[in-house]
Amino acid sequence: MTPAGRSLAGPGPPRRSLGALPGPATSLYLADTLGELGLLYRVAGVAFIGGSLVPLGGQNPREAARLGCPILLGPHAFNFAPVVEALLSAGGAREVADPASLADAVVDVLMDSDLARSMAAAAAGALAAEAGLPGRIAAWLLALLPGQDEAPRTGGETSRLGS
Repeated sequence: MTPAGRSLAGPGPPRRSLGALPGPATSLYLADTLGELGLLYRVAGVAFIGGSLVPLGGQNPREAARLGCPILLGPHAFNFAPVVEALLSAGGAREVADPASLADAVVDVLMDSDLARSMAAAAAGALAAEAGLPGRIAAWLLALLPGQDEAPRTGGETSRLGS
């Protein structure tokens, strides 16, 4: 049963992978596609990192953290262990053991706006050092291409990407 007392048996919540979109009455939306989560993380009250309640390893929590979303995850996030540990240590994520504790944690975060804000800020802060990493990696990789004789740029500049 959900916190509202509804059974999860039946058709379940609308799923993005099936083409469903949330509507005015949607209280739970399953965003199960790649590359579309940025907007959802920005407007969601809380994000559960999928694959982490079962021994699959979980998904990457970085995007949710950077976009100001409180994070819940299960005990099986081993493939992102350093990031998860940083988030848990900072208070930016909360680990849940099972579906029942997940439901309780969702209610806690959604009902306590101070908790949600502090978790979101802690998550973003825990990963702040990584903020320029994609640009730095791109600059180093571009410098390895044939004909590139300048030193790698570290400011996240990507002007050579368009040429």
